[in-house]
Amino acid sequence: MTKEIDEWKVKDKNFVPTRASAYVSNILIKKSSVTLTGSPGVGKTFLARHIALNFQSEGYRVILVLTPTDIRDYYTPGKQTIFLVDDICGKFIANQTQLENWQQMLPKIEQILADNCCKIIATCRLQVYRDDKINLLEPFKICECNLNSKEMCLTQSEKTKIKEKYLGNRNLDGIAQASDFFPLLCSLQWLPEKEGIDVSNLFKSPFEFYKKELDNLNKCGDEGKKKMCGLVLCVLFNNFLEKKWFDGRVTDAQRQVLDDVFMACRLNTGTPKTELMDALDTLDGSLVCKGDLTDSTIHDKIFDFLAHYFGGRMIRCLIDHSHSYLINERFKWTKSKNLSTNEFAITLTDENLQWYLDRLVNDWSEGKVSVVISNSNMNDESFRNKFLFYLMQLEKTQQEKLANTQDTLQKKEWGTSGSYPIINACFEGYIDIVHWLLGNAVDVNQCRDDGNTSLYMACYNGHKNIVSLLLKKNHSINVCNEKRVTPLFIACEKGYTKIVEALLEHNANVNINMKDGKIHLSPLLQATMMGHYDIMKKLLEKNPDVNFYDRDGFTPLLIACQNNKTEMVRLLVDNKANVDVKTYTGASAIILASSHGNIEITRLLLESNADVNACMHRKDLILFKAMIRPWRTLDNIKLNIFNLVLEKGVPSVQEYARLKSKDYIFDVMAASSTLHIACCLGHLQIVECLLKYNASVNLTKEDGTTPLLYACKLGHDSIVRLLLDKGADIRLCRDDGKSPYAIAKEHDHKYIEMKLHKHSKKIKA
Repeated sequence: MTKEIDEWKVKDKNFVPTRASAYVSNILIKKSSVTLTGSPGVGKTFLARHIALNFQSEGYRVILVLTPTDIRDYYTPGKQTIFLVDDICGKFIANQTQLENWQQMLPKIEQILADNCCKIIATCRLQVYRDDKINLLEPFKICECNLNSKEMCLTQSEKTKIKEKYLGNRNLDGIAQASDFFPLLCSLQWLPEKEGIDVSNLFKSPFEFYKKELDNLNKCGDEGKKKMCGLVLCVLFNNFLEKKWFDGRVTDAQRQVLDDVFMACRLNTGTPKTELMDALDTLDGSLVCKGDLTDSTIHDKIFDFLAHYFGGRMIRCLIDHSHSYLINERFKWTKSKNLSTNEFAITLTDENLQWYLDRLVNDWSEGKVSVVISNSNMNDESFRNKFLFYLMQLEKTQQEKLANTQDTLQKKEWGTSGSYPIINACFEGYIDIVHWLLGNAVDVNQCRDDGNTSLYMACYNGHKNIVSLLLKKNHSINVCNEKRVTPLFIACEKGYTKIVEALLEHNANVNINMKDGKIHLSPLLQATMMGHYDIMKKLLEKNPDVNFYDRDGFTPLLIACQNNKTEMVRLLVDNKANVDVKTYTGASAIILASSHGNIEITRLLLESNADVNACMHRKDLILFKAMIRPWRTLDNIKLNIFNLVLEKGVPSVQEYARLKSKDYIFDVMAASSTLHIACCLGHLQIVECLLKYNASVNLTKEDGTTPLLYACKLGHDSIVRLLLDKGADIRLCRDDGKSPYAIAKEHDHKYIEMKLHKHSKKIKA
């Protein structure tokens, strides 16, 4: 990784600051993550690397995330780190396997984003980012910077500076500079040295230029054809051509590939494969980027073009020999109702459909199950009909063998290994394929290595019709995956009410709780966290443990109070939820409701006999609770409390808090009672309500602070008046000897001074 970052630094010398780079830099000061989107070649990766290098200069560790598990493996709580995720979830379409792997990492990502020491910057092609499936990756949707947008695209001035940086004084007219991937074209290493080309025409029609270059290359005798063969191999290996492939003698498998490539390029079939590698070396910097172990194109945009170009000239060769992921993503059947709008999709006609179906079944039989079922053409019902018709023409024994073939392509560490066709079909929602599978001796309870079953997958993506079908086939309803997540739990999390109803009708156990390390969650707790009221009602009808709490002590009631969900609170209270249980910081339901200024929930809890004098834990106890929770840091706890005051305090309190430190605000809130907190934040209605239910008006903290002292300090005139009317003792002083009057005077609250002075006279009288 160090070598790669050193290469970034060399290229970064040509970076030109833009409004987009300024925006992203500012965003990452305020937020923990940003996703750069845009078309290929617009500069997403270059900008992301530039930002990462800037953070490195400030002491951050830079981690290039190659697989989702990297973000877990390289995270160290409290250590300044910026994670760079390039092309999240695929380069051409949203890759289903990558998507699911990222989803499994979401709890860890949320932990990282909550750590003020860490940042995540991701890049994503627009066509991938706009796929509805990406909405499941909520942390990457929080903040988007679209480099193609009117607000973030390159200005004319910025384009001029980029052009001058790379091309010097070469002239480009306005049309030539209009390309979305203008930065990529400027950065092509060979361009300044290339003689006799019209740069403006290249910028106006880059792919027409490349097409002519390749057409001419094919006319340049054997040397040109060797280069063409080398480029074809880059495409066949999905832009990851390993140098070791050219070592040693030609294997039987290689001979099949080479013979077809030589035939397609009209090159002598006896040509040594090493000569193809030598030919690729001559394209280094123009079309190809030579690495230590692999060769690839200089940019993904160039690869898009090459795949499309060769797909139009030797489609049989590509169908027979391309990497399975290229088959999965880039071919598009012409009769599909969801015909791709991507200009570089490889067109699949009825004339070559049979070859394509042959290839899919061949991949399936070799254990590449997931990549076949998630093929981009499968989301078209008419294509699936063609595919199923093909399958049904096979011998019955072969059909049953395919239906029960376990996936061997997915790696163990990805978390999606060991899948079966029915699991993938249920995940995708292809009920027609599910019917075919069930008709071919499939065990409905087959599971992946992580324990996920077909029912779990159908529940995960909300496919109610498939859930009903599987339940009719007696799928085990309470089966758990390795994290003890049941189909019911995931349906509750996702908010699929009808599926929850169906599962409960089949007696799903409502008290099987998810357990992932230290994380323990019940279906009811998860439904509450996600705000699914109707699902909560359904679960409560089945008598779940209403007081189950997570690793931080949060019960469903505490979650509902924190999220200001009044109807949920009422529902839980009606079902005998404990109103006085506390979180690890000592926050009870009444403390959460009152600190958020929610008068309705506060009244509701007090009517249910909540302890009106509940107090937060002392500082030392909160520190101890944090120490035994590695996922929590004292600094993070202090920040959360500080942000609560900034968000929920009245304007004068917010202004006051901004002038203070996190430590100071933490000291104020620790060991405070409900009334202390309401008086501090300036919540007049809450104070009235608490006093009505006989809150202790003279309750003191360890340092002698009373609710009145807080109200005097922060200038809450009306609250001071209320407290005095309810018997607040103005003679109670802090341990440092300061009285309410002295504090009001110190902070120049004239009205309160006068009120206290007047009250003092009444007492003496």
